[in-house]
Amino acid sequence: MHVDDAVTITFNGEIYNYIELRKELQSKGHRFRTETDTEVLLHAYLEWGVECLEHLNGMWAFVIWDKRRSQAFIARDRFGVKPLYYSCSRDRVVVASEPKAILELEPARRTVDQSTLFSLLADRVMDITERTFYQGISSLPPGHYALVTPTDCTLRPRPFWNLPTPDEERNDFDDLADEVGGILEDAVRLRYRSDVPVGLTLSGGIDSTAILEAATKFRPDIVAFTSVYGETGAVDEREWAKRAVTRHPDVVLNEVDAANEDWLETLNEVVWHMDGPGTSPAVFPLWEIMKAARKSGVTVLLEGQGADEMFGGYAWHAATACAEEFVSSLWHPRALGDALSTVRMAATAFTLRSLIANSVVSYFPPARKLHQRRMGAQQELDPGFASSAMTHQGLTPKDRDRNRLDRQLFDDFTRKTLPGFLQYGDAISMAHSVENRLPFLDYRLVNLAFSLPATSKVVNGQTKVPLRNYLLAAGQPEIANRVDKRGYPTPASEWLARDNGRLLREVLVDRSSMLQQYFKPHALEKLVDKHVAGRFGASDQMYGLLSTELWLNRCIAPVA
Repeated sequence: MHVDDAVTITFNGEIYNYIELRKELQSKGHRFRTETDTEVLLHAYLEWGVECLEHLNGMWAFVIWDKRRSQAFIARDRFGVKPLYYSCSRDRVVVASEPKAILELEPARRTVDQSTLFSLLADRVMDITERTFYQGISSLPPGHYALVTPTDCTLRPRPFWNLPTPDEERNDFDDLADEVGGILEDAVRLRYRSDVPVGLTLSGGIDSTAILEAATKFRPDIVAFTSVYGETGAVDEREWAKRAVTRHPDVVLNEVDAANEDWLETLNEVVWHMDGPGTSPAVFPLWEIMKAARKSGVTVLLEGQGADEMFGGYAWHAATACAEEFVSSLWHPRALGDALSTVRMAATAFTLRSLIANSVVSYFPPARKLHQRRMGAQQELDPGFASSAMTHQGLTPKDRDRNRLDRQLFDDFTRKTLPGFLQYGDAISMAHSVENRLPFLDYRLVNLAFSLPATSKVVNGQTKVPLRNYLLAAGQPEIANRVDKRGYPTPASEWLARDNGRLLREVLVDRSSMLQQYFKPHALEKLVDKHVAGRFGASDQMYGLLSTELWLNRCIAPVA
């Protein structure tokens, strides 16, 4: 889109508060020819320049060419919901929504980034905040922008937003559920602005049910999608999803069967759209949900990504909170009883063994290294590859202004878990031309969540307390008091172990496997044997290894 022959934009995403911005810009003399958020974004840039980013509530990746200044303004949203990749050479900067688009222009970059692949294979970490799986193709970090001119073909990311530091002195938590709920409801309201039908994914967990309750505040006729496997319900969460909609008779709940016999073919498509391997088999139910939503005509879906990283929803968050309280009680013996009570409460959700293991990993660096060895495959990697890849790895600075659990949430949100989830969520939804909108990643809610101390989120061993209290007030006590955490479970481990791991052996152990070059001789066969035997960590490794092999064959191998 062009405005006044001065600025031109190419834009991927949505500006949810464009109606409010349009009115503000009109009051400043701007005139509009369309009703689109794209035109609002261009006029916001004309009015405020780079500072327009501070006014936006949404998800975006865009390039604005400013003819007046002979300058390109490139920006990505605060949390990296929308992808933005680039490569730089002596005479040009290439920017795209997918690496494969850059590879069409620069096929020589179809080579593996050793450091990124090492992080995945060794530690099961998706190190994709700035790097990609392709050497020479980078990702503009979330919350950054860049200015590029034809005379200087370099791209230097500059931050325009950072997470706030928790206020450890804050203790006014009585009305926290109302405060969180108020922002969440407005975030959902804004994300229901659309020219096409809007639905939501519903697992029956705390996050998706909170979005459901927020949505029903202003519209009863909601379309929801949940994942099921066959008729038994032994693996999926259909019963919880049904409970979530019980009090809303106008909600239409679609059960999407993800028991796909062609799952390997699906995974081949997934790695193509992701432009890289992955770590989570949750892509399978998500793939089927997106396909079903598109077929039914619902082309915008609301999802609950981000809540776990903001409010402390994982086992390691509960474990760290318990460990902190227990260690503190050692210096105050009267508090020991409360600390043990907290551990008992957390153990109803995550088991005592899990809490102890996660606490040890959190507190003791040597234990953390041992845990990574067991979860990853570092011991089985080729020494030459490991040595070369580790040489190029950067160190992530620690945020020393935060306590242990606050730092954990910060790392999970910015580096360890959320970036990978956002990457595969966008890739899979866009593969079906469905737009994913994430109410928890409204910057107002993120600002609130990270300004709160961790002690307001994980309380007495219970995770995500502000969201649980919101659901209690909304009339969802069963889900508010859920102690298990499943997300979208899949039987991928069982799929991979079938017939003595026949498929894994055909794909990974075969001499033609491209993955063999990164491992010691016979190492992949040993890992398959571990998985078939059901040994610790093996099932987590196998999905990542299989997706890596498929990606190497589909995206790296020379095209015939």
